Amino acid sequence: TVSINDDANVLESVEHFQVTLNASDSFINISIGTTVVEILEDPVDGITVGLQDHIYLTQEISGPLNICIEMFNGNLESRNVSFTLESNDVTAIALGDYLPLQTQLVFTSGQATGAVVCTQLHVIDDNVVEVNLEDLDLSLSPDDPSVSIVTASVAKVSIEENDNDVAGSIVFSSTAYNASEDSGGIDVCAVINVTGLERNLTVLLSSHDGTARDGEDYNPLSNIPLQFSSGASSGDQLCHFVAITDDSILEENETFTVSLFPFEQGFLGDDNLVEAVVTIIDTGDYIEVGFQQTSYSGSEQIQEVIICTEILSGQLERDL
Repeated sequence: TVSINDDANVLESVEHFQVTLNASDSFINISIGTTVVEILEDPVDGITVGLQDHIYLTQEISGPLNICIEMFNGNLESRNVSFTLESNDVTAIALGDYLPLQTQLVFTSGQATGAVVCTQLHVIDDNVVEVNLEDLDLSLSPDDPSVSIVTASVAKVSIEENDNDVAGSIVFSSTAYNASEDSGGIDVCAVINVTGLERNLTVLLSSHDGTARDGEDYNPLSNIPLQFSSGASSGDQLCHFVAITDDSILEENETFTVSLFPFEQGFLGDDNLVEAVVTIIDTGDYIEVGFQQTSYSGSEQIQEVIICTEILSGQLERDL
């Protein structure tokens, strides 16, 4: 019987030693004088390896993300051990949001507990407005059945959106709108300029008095939502109808302002284009004017006669 040592947690190649048979008597003829003993690795022995983290958070603009695996327990005495790290889509899409990962990570002979091997996950800054966090999974699997992974064989990577303030803008279709008082109203429109939109995006529309007064000259607007849906592209527009009051008053043209406000942080255009002026043009309003009397008389002695005109109907809010 030859004793063999169980070197638990040391992962090594198949090992051999030789046993030789020698005769102590000259009358013994040895026909097979050597044999080789092969020491097979105990399948319950091995190393324990896993991903260092099970949750990763990165931004589109942060560059490559380091992904590392660690040997938590074990010792490589005379061999290399490899693992496959693979990415899988969840809400993030390979080649759209990140470069797909299927790579081999190798611990080399001589490495032991605490050894670390890393690779990089490349995130794509796509200038597309998306949901704030997009996810993918990483899975780690051994290429050798003698290796066990008992912790963190799967990790989640969340990519944080950064395109709210760089990917585009929402502006008015015009900085000035004109509406005749008798038209009933006017559409004011917001236009989106965006590389791509993969989620809904909302802005709010409000109005502010100028010389026109809300409730008297037009119907006021207060945080009216305009929502661009996922899939919208540059040039798409959403409009809201602003009612104008025909008050039959002869007056100067009047103005009020409409403004766009972000429903969420970022993603509005040039400050000069998030406000627009609406001019109400006074048309078709008349007043009736005439003499107060159909005849007047004056004496030579007084040397004058006062003749008066009168507004017979209508209302005047400007000089005439």
